[in-house]
Amino acid sequence: MLSSFAAMISHRPGGAADPPRNHPPPKAGIGHLRRLRYLGRVKFVFNRAMIIAIACGLAACATDNMIAATAPVGGRFSDNGKLTLHRGEPCTSQIMFDFHPAGSRSVVWLAAGAHDSQKLTQAARQRRRVRISGVWRKGRHPGCTYVDVTKLAVETTWWNKIWKQ
Repeated sequence: MLSSFAAMISHRPGGAADPPRNHPPPKAGIGHLRRLRYLGRVKFVFNRAMIIAIACGLAACATDNMIAATAPVGGRFSDNGKLTLHRGEPCTSQIMFDFHPAGSRSVVWLAAGAHDSQKLTQAARQRRRVRISGVWRKGRHPGCTYVDVTKLAVETTWWNKIWKQ
């Protein structure tokens, strides 16, 4: 019975059989399109999240967490650490160096005379450790204090001790 039904469907009323049809390949199903849209959204969210994470990381590295150290004016200062040239506009014209004491995140602003200033500039460029002694002074602006260098010693490295006896 099933075979006669199939024969009725497969034959035309005139008795001729249907020619075989070349069906195009099935189009992407609705599920496939949904999957592609979902993957596109996931990529978009992931890319945005990565951009935000990188921007936050760069912003965290760019912030200057160093705090300028202060003390009472006229007090003595003596410490060892490293120097950098002061960048930016200081609160007074004498400040030329940032002193980073060993084992501290604070910064001490330094001012020095011409002879000491040459030594400090050379030590800053060579990234050498120095021993600084000085007196705290007050700048023109409120809250601006710095150390006026009175004594300076550039520490020698073990490499220099070996070759420069």
